[in-house]
Amino acid sequence: MRELFNPTSEKGHYDQKDDLLVTAALSGNQQALEELISRHQGWIHNIAVRMLWNPQDAQDTTQEILLKIVTYLSSFRRESAFRTRAYRIVCNHVLNCRRRIWSATLKN
Repeated sequence: MRELFNPTSEKGHYDQKDDLLVTAALSGNQQALEELISRHQGWIHNIAVRMLWNPQDAQDTTQEILLKIVTYLSSFRRESAFRTRAYRIVCNHVLNCRRRIWSATLKN
């Protein structure tokens, strides 16, 4: 039985389709870029919600992260899976957001 793709799953797995989509996106294929982003958007949002505890902040942060992933796609060296690289971007960005929120709260 074939396993269905779950965008919010955190199960670590190598996905050859992501490699193909990255390659196509880097060669200028807009549809491949959109599919790559849509495959991971739910998963990224799920992490952001759990780390920020606020759905609205998580939604805004998810959009910022997706822009960052697209921006840094050309520097992806393929030493790890795309999802591993995306996870590092997500965690670093969310932690920076939490620091800013916490710092702003302390100043008030």
